[in-house]
Formats: sequence, structure tokens, C-alpha cells
Amino acid sequence: MAGDNVLTAYAFNADNVKSVDAVARMGGDRSLARAPQAHVLCIGINAYRDATHALKFAVADATDTADALRGSLPFAPDAIQVRTLLDAGATREGILKALEALAVESQPEDTVVILYSGHGVLEGGRFVLIPQDMGRISDADLERLLLPVQARHVALILDACHSGQALASDDWRRGPLNARGLVQLAWEKGMDLLAASQSAQTAQETWQIGDRPIGHGLLTFALIEEGLKAGQAPRRGNTLWARDWMQYAVGRVPGLLGGTDLRGRDLKVTGNERQSGQIPVLFHRREPDTDWPVHN
Repeated sequence: MAGDNVLTAYAFNADNVKSVDAVARMGGDRSLARAPQAHVLCIGINAYRDATHALKFAVADATDTADALRGSLPFAPDAIQVRTLLDAGATREGILKALEALAVESQPEDTVVILYSGHGVLEGGRFVLIPQDMGRISDADLERLLLPVQARHVALILDACHSGQALASDDWRRGPLNARGLVQLAWEKGMDLLAASQSAQTAQETWQIGDRPIGHGLLTFALIEEGLKAGQAPRRGNTLWARDWMQYAVGRVPGLLGGTDLRGRDLKVTGNERQSGQIPVLFHRREPDTDWPVHN
């Protein structure tokens, strides 16, 4: 990039002891200057090939998130690239190609936001997305696909059952690990990872508030309808920052289950939510340069 570039390297020895960081700096010439862009990819699946897996509101999650971010992200309108993959467009091949395209299209100045709303399961200790054609995309696949994405800010939002497993790792809060996995990749890249539920929990869909239809997954409802559109997520000055936006949803979702909305109206949700509960999981590095504005 134009300006200051910082390169950091470290290693682990055979006893799993981490070295000190080695840091190098280099200046990028002004000729490299480029206006930043935003890349938004929203995936939502209601109509699965196996009809017994049908969902009600995943497509609404994807389309409403795409529309809301298109209107809120502080970039020039022609600098926001938005793509949605819905139902039959969200096959395994379709999702893989879209993620591979992000690695080609995004540049070091850019912001990338990915939302997945659909089924998720646990298989062999891993979190696995279920595309429309009932294929499989594991967290290991996501790690491989996101590794070459060189954007300055990357956020992966998983509104799916058991999605907290994607962040499962021993001692991840302590910093770099001598291990692979999505949470390690998130540490290295300064990525945001937001999962709708804990590893053993399902992710619920909202049905209505009082008599007014809503039609969203709880996580997306808290993020988009309340946190962003209704302005309930806390601002710093006039800016909504990603960390505050996502942390709002983490704290809000458990209160939605069997409770009320912010105006005190009853909230009814589908499924057996009273049996399982739902607590989102967020990984966000707290260094100032890893935060990014969602709305100014």
C-alpha cells in the first residue's frame, strides 16, 4: 500500500514457546495510492434441495443485510460492490467461486463483509456450512478460501446453528497460537468472526413482534433491524464502529429469546428456543487499527 507498511513474523519452537516478534517497515510509493472499496457477499438459503431442511427467513437475512450495508458503509456508491447468493445460486460450487473471487477482487485498502444465513452442523469436531445442494463447506475450507483475501478489514458473520464451533480453539483469547484454524487466521488478519450461537446451540429465526411480521434470524435481526437501522448499537461520536455493532448483537440476542423487543412488545420466535438458548460468539482483535466504520 501507499504509505507505511508493517511486516511482522514470529515462530514457535519444539516446546511450543513463541518467539518475540520480528518487525520490519517499508514505505509504499505514492503511485500505489488507491481509493478503498467495500466488497459485500451475502448468502441466504431457504429452499434446500432436500425440502425437509427448508428455512423461512435466511433469504431475507441476506437481502436485507446487503441492502442495509450498501446504504450505510462510508464509501462512494460506486466503490461498494454487493453480491447476493440466494437459494439455487448458493450451491457449494457457487459459494466457493464467490469466495475465491473475493481473493482476486479485494485489495489491501479494502473492506470485505461476508454473511452466511443457512444451515450449519457439527461434523468430526468441525463446523460445516450446508449449501443449497446439500454439499459441505467446512471451517477448514473457509480458512483456505479466506487466507488469500488481502483486504485491510474482513468480517465473517455466520447466522447458523452450531456456528460457534468455527471459533473453537484452546486459549484463543491469549493471542497467537501454534495451530491452524479460522480463529488463528482471524488473529493474523485482524478479522472479525461473529457466530450466531455456541457450538452446542441452534440459531433461531424471528417470526413476529406482537402482530407485526419480522422474518429474520435473531442475529441478523439484532445486527440489521435494531443495531443498524434503528440505531440501537452504540455510536462513538456519529460513527458506528464494527466492534460496537457486533458486540451489541452479542448482548442483544439472548434477551430476544422469549422476551420483548426494545419497545417492550412481545417477541415470538420459531423453533424450540426455550430449550436451548442462544448466545452469539465474537472474535475481534482490540487494536484500534482493526476496527472499521459501518456507518458515519
